[in-house]
Amino acid sequence: MLFTFVLLIAITSLTVARQQTFTATGTLQCNNKPAAGQTVQLKFTDPLLKGKVDATVKTAADGSFKISGTKRARASQKAYLWIEHNCDAKQRKSCQVMTYIPIPANYDNKVYPAGKQELSKNAYYNSCDDMDQ
Repeated sequence: MLFTFVLLIAITSLTVARQQTFTATGTLQCNNKPAAGQTVQLKFTDPLLKGKVDATVKTAADGSFKISGTKRARASQKAYLWIEHNCDAKQRKSCQVMTYIPIPANYDNKVYPAGKQELSKNAYYNSCDDMDQ
């Protein structure tokens, strides 16, 4: 009976969390120019936190990046790219802008081609929008 209980717990823990590896490549632009030196983070959703950072890279001079991270995660946790920058569509320099790029679950153990991302048109949150209201 004890063996059955221990076995059931072990199987349940294996199905709850598993190793996930995500890799993403892409190029960031700001107003049609390479967004060099931008910080790109690979995060996983977390029910208790805003998102747990798994990897961080900076974009190259041409705005390109490649990021990879591995995490033991539950199936409900989703991988995404998070970029904090000041590339505003109205070219206001004091803005803090966040860009969110979800990575589809079927790219686990594959390379996700994020493509060319124009940061001025892909804002998840823009602090200057709060000031405009």
